[in-house]
Amino acid sequence: MSKFEIHDQHAEKIYQADIINVHEAQRVDHFGLGLKSLAAHDYASARRQLSAAAEADPGNHIVSYYLSLAQLDGRRPHMHSGATVEQIQRRLNTAVDRLPAAKALLILVAEDYQLAWRASEYIPAELIDLIRSVPVQQALEIVEHVPAEESRVWRLLSARIKGGD
Repeated sequence: MSKFEIHDQHAEKIYQADIINVHEAQRVDHFGLGLKSLAAHDYASARRQLSAAAEADPGNHIVSYYLSLAQLDGRRPHMHSGATVEQIQRRLNTAVDRLPAAKALLILVAEDYQLAWRASEYIPAELIDLIRSVPVQQALEIVEHVPAEESRVWRLLSARIKGGD
C-alpha cells in the first residue's frame, strides 16, 4: 500500500507541474507585442497590448512611457482631446523621475498641446540638459511617433538623433 501512495503522490506532482507549464506557455508577452505594434505604427494594437502590460505591472515606468507614445496615435498632441492629453500626462508623470525620455515626452506633449512653441523660441539650459540625457533610441522613437516639428522639444530631440551623443 505504501508503494501505491508514493506512486500517487509522484503522479500528482507531475500533473501539477504539467499544469504550471501549460499556464506558462499560455502567458503572453504583451509588452513585446506592444513594442512590435508600435514599431509598425499599429497604434490600436500597441495600445491594447501595452494596456495589458500596464495592467499586469502597474508601476512599470517603461510601460507607461511606451503606452503614452501609443496613445498619441502618431498624431500631434494638440490634435487630441483635453481628456486624452491629461491621461497621457498623468501616466508620464509616474515615470519622469526614472526615465528622461518620459520627462521629455511630457514636456513635448504640454508644449504642443498648448501650442507654447509659438510664444517663444527661448530654450532653457535645463531642457537642453534633459534632452542630452535621453538615449538616442528613445529620442528617435519620440520623433518618429510624435510629428510636432515646430516644437522646441521635438527639434532638440531631432538634433540629438543627428548628433548621436
